[in-house]
Amino acid sequence: IFYHGSISPNRGINLILDAINQIKKIFPNILFISISEANYYINDYCKLKKYDLNNYLLLVDVVSHERIAAYIKLADLCVIPLPRILWWEISSPLKLMEYLAMEKPIVLSNITAHLSVVPQNSKFALFFDPDDPDDLGEKIKQGINNIDQLKNNSFEGRKIILNKYTWDIQAKTLVNFVQNI
Repeated sequence: IFYHGSISPNRGINLILDAINQIKKIFPNILFISISEANYYINDYCKLKKYDLNNYLLLVDVVSHERIAAYIKLADLCVIPLPRILWWEISSPLKLMEYLAMEKPIVLSNITAHLSVVPQNSKFALFFDPDDPDDLGEKIKQGINNIDQLKNNSFEGRKIILNKYTWDIQAKTLVNFVQNI
């Protein structure tokens, strides 16, 4: 399971840790990889919740942007746990774009920002309800149990990027918007 980027109480990292704690006995080889400058939050949260996750965590300090792709490539399942907060609902989900471009299976919250990019019936993505404390764990279990099918269909994520979200397409959209003001 893979996550990278900023960590704070409002980014949903706690949802991943709760899920790992829920399913670690079912999947004793599960490993959560986090690349962040704030991995201390993970350790603090585990202590607060009395979670014994040391054997299930690989916490990596920040790496250069050029190296992130190599880490994403290692992941079997990428997770974007953003909660249902207004600023995430209207955000531009860059991590999602990275995971899609690299053809990775993903588990992501069913917020508007994600649903506006990835169709809910996609065969490479699983959506979870960030307001349900057990749903992310269930979706990760489902993802692990169906990882081959998700991987076989993850090329569809790259198609989404190539058809809608390349820099050229985004530039044309911006120019079009400005011209129509």
